[in-house]
Amino acid sequence: MPKLAGYSDIGGRQRNEDSYTVKEFDNGWLIAVADGLGGHPRGDEASQAAVAAIDDFQPGETLTQADFVTIYRDACDRVDALRSHGRDVSPNEARFQFTQPATTLTMAAGFNDEVWLVNLGDSRAYLV
Repeated sequence: MPKLAGYSDIGGRQRNEDSYTVKEFDNGWLIAVADGLGGHPRGDEASQAAVAAIDDFQPGETLTQADFVTIYRDACDRVDALRSHGRDVSPNEARFQFTQPATTLTMAAGFNDEVWLVNLGDSRAYLV
């Protein structure tokens, strides 16, 4: 099992809109980073919602491919649920996308001698 860790540094920003989680299972690991998008309201809430979906999931002792897909879909659903509140402009307006909470998400999991990876938005992951 690799050694896993997470850390977030806000740099010169006023607040940290990023969230992360690290989980270990009997058969592997999962790490996720959600980068709340600056310029969007409540980016911190969106990144926290995505990571909470991962933290809340209880797959049992082992992680499966189906679990990985379920976790990803739940993370997306939780961010979408935030977007359904407080819409103050029409979806037809070009600036609509900037009025909603948003986050990127990178999830990587290693289990059963495989590594699974998913990116939502412009986040990146590197296998070194």
